[in-house]
Amino acid sequence: MALLMVPASPLLAEDPDAADARMAGEAAKTCLRIIEANYADCVTQSQALEKAVSALTAKPSAVRLEAARQAWIFARRVYAPSEAYRFCGGPIDAEGGPEELLNAWPIDEAVIDRVPGSTVVSIIEDAKTYPVLDAKTLTALNMKDGEKNITCGWHAVEFLLWGQDTSATGPGNRPWTDFATARNADRRRQFLTVATAGITQHLQPLLDAWKPGVKENYRAQREAVDADDALRTVVRGMVTLSGFELASERIRVPCETRMQEEEHSCFSDTTVFDLQGNIQGMVNLWQGKYRRADGTMVEGFSLRELTATRDADLAGEITKLLDEITAMAARLPARFDQAILEPPTGPGQQKLRALSAKLDLLSRTLKRFAERMGRPYTAAELEG
Repeated sequence: MALLMVPASPLLAEDPDAADARMAGEAAKTCLRIIEANYADCVTQSQALEKAVSALTAKPSAVRLEAARQAWIFARRVYAPSEAYRFCGGPIDAEGGPEELLNAWPIDEAVIDRVPGSTVVSIIEDAKTYPVLDAKTLTALNMKDGEKNITCGWHAVEFLLWGQDTSATGPGNRPWTDFATARNADRRRQFLTVATAGITQHLQPLLDAWKPGVKENYRAQREAVDADDALRTVVRGMVTLSGFELASERIRVPCETRMQEEEHSCFSDTTVFDLQGNIQGMVNLWQGKYRRADGTMVEGFSLRELTATRDADLAGEITKLLDEITAMAARLPARFDQAILEPPTGPGQQKLRALSAKLDLLSRTLKRFAERMGRPYTAAELEG
């Protein structure tokens, strides 16, 4: 919601520099409110996932397995927009941050549980080496012997709920009996329970870091710096997410390698939801609006409105790009894994490559935002 600018007499008119600083401060406050609300939703939906998994492990059935899968999908869709707050030295990916314990990928699923054709003795099978499957054990093992040896986070839980995806027409289809009567069912239930609880465990500190009114947390630090610097930091994350992470790592690399293991949410076939959610996270920050999981709105003076007062042409360019990217993402083929198997001239690949190119353009355009915040990004800032 834009601030109401009431015309005043020349003697009473607000000083232009003071008005600009005030609007920058309001835009920064809106971003902070959106980030905190999104993480609050993430925690709530992760807790709902825990409940669904608890019901499944208490009394396994096909119905309860499907309910747990749907809870994962919903929680994941709430989480996806929060990736717009990464890549800027914030709490999630600063040194010691929980990102690798939440969202690491791609994973070598054979490390977790036996898969057909693998000779790896999985953690679930190896009760002698890993007699206790608790949070301490899984956290210590996460990426211990390789960056694909992932034992924590969204994708470890995803694999346990769906199993490998070997279908050309749907996601993985792990039988519910894997948690009931199959060999190692008890350890599989335990691994799933601990890994699911770990998602909430690693999300909660992020919410705490962004809560208002907490002395010396990350939000308080952001509120204490110049508003332009705070906004430059927010947009810096969007620059890296749109360019390096989405355009390159999550779209272009899978298209070029045509390897399904490069798909982000490969077991559940929900990668397109990830992409759409990541884009929505950037849109939320730019427009100053976030629809919470319960349907209520968080909104205020926006980055777009601030930029329009300083550089109307740039504001128009960014808004147009985000509109185009949102529309392109909505038209992506649902089966990302099948689209990347196409030749480069295939219709699915063409849509993905076109989106990648547009995201690269958005990243380059967003870099110009920093110049309107006082100074351009340095190479060191963007690498960090």
